[in-house]
Amino acid sequence: MSAALRRLTWLLFLGFVAAAASGEVVVRAPAAGADAVPVIRAALAQAARDGAKIIRFAAGDYHLFRAQSDEQFLHIANHDDGLRRIAIPLRGWQGLRVEGGGARFIAHGHLIPFSLEDCRDVVLRDFRIDWAEPFFLQATVTTVDAAADAFEVEPRPESRAQLVDGQLLFGAGDRRNREGWWQNIEWSYWIDPATGAAAAVQPVVALWNARRQVAARAEAAGEGRFRLTHAAVPLPAPGSVLISKGNREDNRISPAIRVRRVADLVVEDVAVHHAGGMGLIVERTENVTLRRFHVTPPPGSTRLVSTTADATHFVDCRGEILVEDCRFEAMLDDAINVHGVYGLVEELIAPDTVAVRLHHFQQLGLDFAEPGDVLRFARRDTLLAYGERTVRAVRRVNAQRLEIAFTEPLDGFLQPGSCIDNASWQARLVFRRNVVRNNRARSVLVTTGAPVLIEDNVFERPSMSSILVEGDTHFWHESGAVANLTIRRNVFTGLHPSAALLRLRPMQPGETRVLPPYHRHVTIEDNTFRVAQPLVLEAARVGGLIFARNRIEPLADATLREAPAVLLHACEDVTLSDNRFSYPTEAALRVTPDASAVRSADNAGLAAPR
Repeated sequence: MSAALRRLTWLLFLGFVAAAASGEVVVRAPAAGADAVPVIRAALAQAARDGAKIIRFAAGDYHLFRAQSDEQFLHIANHDDGLRRIAIPLRGWQGLRVEGGGARFIAHGHLIPFSLEDCRDVVLRDFRIDWAEPFFLQATVTTVDAAADAFEVEPRPESRAQLVDGQLLFGAGDRRNREGWWQNIEWSYWIDPATGAAAAVQPVVALWNARRQVAARAEAAGEGRFRLTHAAVPLPAPGSVLISKGNREDNRISPAIRVRRVADLVVEDVAVHHAGGMGLIVERTENVTLRRFHVTPPPGSTRLVSTTADATHFVDCRGEILVEDCRFEAMLDDAINVHGVYGLVEELIAPDTVAVRLHHFQQLGLDFAEPGDVLRFARRDTLLAYGERTVRAVRRVNAQRLEIAFTEPLDGFLQPGSCIDNASWQARLVFRRNVVRNNRARSVLVTTGAPVLIEDNVFERPSMSSILVEGDTHFWHESGAVANLTIRRNVFTGLHPSAALLRLRPMQPGETRVLPPYHRHVTIEDNTFRVAQPLVLEAARVGGLIFARNRIEPLADATLREAPAVLLHACEDVTLSDNRFSYPTEAALRVTPDASAVRSADNAGLAAPR
């Protein structure tokens, strides 16, 4: 008898895994605190052997440890790549149902609780994911000593803060053997504990104080507190809460659910309370439904952070992404991002073949294209597409460089300074009846050429814009000019002192050239905006923009400085009608000279364009 079979037999004998006559495998939680990974692996093995299509978990806590987890080198979009441990690997399944039964999966250390790859028709339902110890520092400012340029903080015990060579670090274990991890506090974000949203002042924490030309210093202050000197500019306010997730290149390692090359995925009644990365990261997948998928801190906890990155993120997907009746709170990045990727054309290496470089370090190893895909060529400096070609073959030289051959010749077609993205993988998005609140960064980012509908949502106090529609070829390289975007019947509550609640503009080098529209056919109607400052809508290079029947009102503590409420730059065919601005004085509409065909009519409280 093989070792694996002996282990399975032993687990069956213990009664943790049971076969049911209905074609399902039932899993029961092991003894309190014991590693559930071998029990779950035995259940998967039994289901595969018996052809069962349902894995049913009994209610209880399932602790997931690294020791017996699967291991795989992974490139994960918008995460750090490397050798990763996977507690529950689902590969090649078709027609699988994971019924959680209210189970709570508690991860320990850097690992990925769920990974789905090359699957079809999968349902994940009714469970929670959390970590025993989170991947961020949360520390309350107890005192401030302005004369000494110092302040004291009291970290939460589960942050595991300690002094090492005059620095305040947080983490666990021995990093030298990959079982542990430690971070400094140089990445910082500040939260107002009264609201749970971003603090009004965001001091920059650094190990070197450039203003004073001196290194920051940390020392013990007694009773679990630490004194930080020359560490923040400006000094924080007493009572504010410091959040840090550590070095940027090493803080996106453990997403809660990772999905790659899957078709027809449904996630229902699932909660993610924490992850050292994103709650859900999805790559090259067709048709995803999220219903009642909640990303929030654990109930009853004093944690002010859920995931250390986005709640959900979709890269090069197609079909429909449906997100409804979900709640996304307290993430250290966006609620959702749906986009493609621009690869940079480096050289023509044959009449029909180009070398392409994936630029951003968290996009390496991406499934960029396969035979039959249609790739769209554009100028990198303008983002304007000039043609398409069909892929014949792809050779991956390494994680960064691809050689892509096309069915059509490129001679006389390829332009200098080109980039390409995948026109065959453009997902429709329906984002409805969701609540997004108190997160760092934005609520919704979307760059896809397929139709997008954002309706009946509540967006409260993101630290930046609520909706960002961008596209760029010199940082994230996120692609996909929108061609049909509707934003309707939402309620927006702002926080940022200057950022527009809706920002629709591609990122382009320099701001002097006037270029044709990049995004097209955007309708914004019947929304309510509660603003912290005047600017509601900022749009650049948008063609066919309608802003109609919206209600814009200032918050009680709003700062309505001299600034436009609507700013249009290089836009074409814009209609603003039947909007009501309830500002103390007329709201300003600023239209730059490079805009054309801008119509404003029947808007209460909005001045004529200038």
